[in-house]
Amino acid sequence: MDSLPIVTYFYKGCGCESHPQLTDTFMHIGVCKIRLRIPESHSLKAKRRVVKSLIARLKNRFNIAIAEVEALEAHQFAILAAVSVSNDAVHLNKVISHLITFVETNVEAELVDYETEFFF
Repeated sequence: MDSLPIVTYFYKGCGCESHPQLTDTFMHIGVCKIRLRIPESHSLKAKRRVVKSLIARLKNRFNIAIAEVEALEAHQFAILAAVSVSNDAVHLNKVISHLITFVETNVEAELVDYETEFFF
């Protein structure tokens, strides 16, 4: 998918030298959809425990927005969506790569598949 850079103008301050009136900001967005299998889960309560724990660890470690978005009623599967925003595309790519590596090493849930999409 072809995407154009997003340019946003912010108005800052009173217009004096220390407060420039307009600044150009490039915003890069990374989205990652993560499919997990939780083999030890035999109830929604057990699944919720694993998913909530993983989400909390990912939020704390990577400062991302993440939520369970699909397969809400499946006992042994979870689909999460994680989003990160940065003004540096290289940093954003590293965050998403480290996020996937962290999920792969998780012992309670098995990474089945993931999709990443970047908007520059």
